[in-house]
This record gives sequence, C-alpha cells and structure tokens, in this order.
Amino acid sequence: MRSLRLLSFTLMVLANRPASAAIPLLDDGVMVRVPVQAFGRDLAFMLDSGFTGSAVADRFRPQLGQPLGTNQTTSPLGTSQNLVIYPAPTLRLAGRALALDAVTSLNLQMAELVSGQECDGILGMNFLSQQAVLLDFDHGSLSWCDQVPDSVRQTFTPLPVTFTHGFYSIQVTVNHSHSLRLMVDTGDNSSLSLNSQDWQTVFGDHPSAVSTITVADAANRISPTRMGVVDQLQVAGLVYTNLHATFIRNAEDPSHVGLGFFKRHTVLLDLPDKVLYLRPGERFAQPDQEDRSGLHLLRQSGATLVYSVDQRSPAAAGGIQPGDQIEDINGQPSNELTLRTIRRLLRSPATAQVTLKIKHGENEFAVALQLHRS
Repeated sequence: MRSLRLLSFTLMVLANRPASAAIPLLDDGVMVRVPVQAFGRDLAFMLDSGFTGSAVADRFRPQLGQPLGTNQTTSPLGTSQNLVIYPAPTLRLAGRALALDAVTSLNLQMAELVSGQECDGILGMNFLSQQAVLLDFDHGSLSWCDQVPDSVRQTFTPLPVTFTHGFYSIQVTVNHSHSLRLMVDTGDNSSLSLNSQDWQTVFGDHPSAVSTITVADAANRISPTRMGVVDQLQVAGLVYTNLHATFIRNAEDPSHVGLGFFKRHTVLLDLPDKVLYLRPGERFAQPDQEDRSGLHLLRQSGATLVYSVDQRSPAAAGGIQPGDQIEDINGQPSNELTLRTIRRLLRSPATAQVTLKIKHGENEFAVALQLHRS
C-alpha cells in the first residue's frame, strides 16, 4: 500500500527534547503504524516517509475546522486528486504533542481493506524530518531523539541522504553495475519500486524473473503491475540478494526503497543531518517471498474476500473467482487469522498445500491448492 505524496508545509516537532521512550511499532505486513492520541481516542497512524505532510482519516473531517487550502497530489499508480488542507488537531505521541501546523484529510479505506487493520492517519516527513527516529523492526518499537547516540554511530552503517525535488534519497548499486538513486519510502511495502527508466536499466526488455502482482494506493485504486527479482543490491558495503522490485506505473514518480528493505534492519533516520544508519537485523539475509496461490485478498467487516485471481495460478485452477469469500483455511476460520498470517502462509516455501473453504454466492465448496509460483 502506498500513500499519495503531499506538498510540504511548515512544521516544528518536538524541538529540543531528550530521547523518547520506545513506543510500539505495529507491523501488519502492509504498513507500519504507531499509536497516536487524538480526538480523545487512542488511534493508529501509518508511518510514511514518502508522504511529505501528515494526514488524518476522513472520518475525522468534521472535527478539523475550516479548510486552509488545497494541494494537487499524484500517486505511483498515476492517480491525481486535490487534497484539502486543514488546521492540525492536537496529536500526541507517547503523551507528547506534535506541533503540526496543518494536516490533510484522506480516505484511508483501501489501506484498511488491504492490511485488515484500522488506519486513522499518516505521520509523514513533517514529523520524520525534524529529529532522529529509531525504528527497531526486530523488537517492534520506535523512539526518537535530537542527537544520534554514540552507540549508533559506532555500530551502524551510515549512508548519506540527499534531499532533492521534495524527497530524501539514497544511492544504491544493483546487480554489480547499475547505480540508482532511490527515495526513502516507508509507505511502500515493497523492498524496491522502480520507475520505467530504472526498470529498463535493471531488467531491460527480457527480464529473467518477472510476474504480475496487484497493488493499491491511497486513492482507493487497485491495479495490476509487474514484479521483478533483483539478484543483488549493494548499499555502502551491505549486500542483499533476491529482492523484489515493483514496477511504478506513474512515469513521473521516483524509484523507491521501501518497507520490505528497511524491515531487514534496525534503522535510524537522521534526516536533519541527512544520514541514514542501518544495522542488520534478524531478517537481514532472508530473500523476499512472493505469493504462490494467485490470490489477492481484502478484509472487509471481518470477512476475507478475494479481490482478484492471477491467471494460470493455483487459485484459478481451483475455480476461485473474484468476489468469493474464504471462510476457513486448513480448517481454521479465516476471521481468526490476520491477513498478514494468511499471506505468510500463502507465500511460504514450506507450505506445499492449503485447503480452503470457499463461499461463492450462496454455494460453498472446498479446494486444496498445490502452491507454486504462477
């Protein structure tokens, strides 16, 4: 799931404060969220370094006051829309107020359908660019500070970050020879996402490993695109193999390095000083895994729904169709499983077969899928 990019507006956040206590970093497999207190409630906001403003879900729009103006936005799928800017409400992170000047209001329904979890808003670059933020994916926590600890400087790999054209980026080398500049984007759940120019550079006209996948954006648009496998990526002496790269359909969008990459590490984003620090984590050497069922799923009102089915996939061979409902998996009701758990099961090389109970209209049938790459 990828959020729309928003033109920047001024923000001063948590200036001259000591390091924060660690707060939960909630990973649902599609996005990472942090607990935010707002509107007298405990909410969950997506953490998105590809979004230059911040946002609240449109269900809170009546509590935002009079509009301040609008901004034109585009997404990697080419979606374009005007977003209305409002005075920022009081948002608290670990009990401390974020001094936002303004927010936008977004319909985040697609984020919720794809992830199966509530998403109440977005904390973007006008939070992340004001202080050093530590993301510990192994332990599921976030903390921030005004200065980088000596322990990080001594044990993490530093990467220079460049700020150009409204986004932060790092330099990487792909397949030993191709130098690419990639936007730092924790809102993109792929390891890499490549625009048409970089895709051509890496894969050419005859990619060795490309398949079709389904992606969504914050404009509630779902679209098929391509996924390729990058044999090797090198970043400042750190070497990665078998990373997935998603094709960006919007030709004007920059290429990204996304959440699938960052979750391999403990990450400290020191964007005020334009440095990104990486320390390999528990998942550093794990190759990316793709779905082997051909199913693209949504969670709506507790039901696990089939949005689309890849051609020539195990799901297609089993007669599963868009709009069908998965009632149980290997005898367990699907509503007792998170979408993250279901997707892990459907892409794990250790899973040879799954048995699904499918509801098609008023009819039900069981199907055993022999999982393999489509």
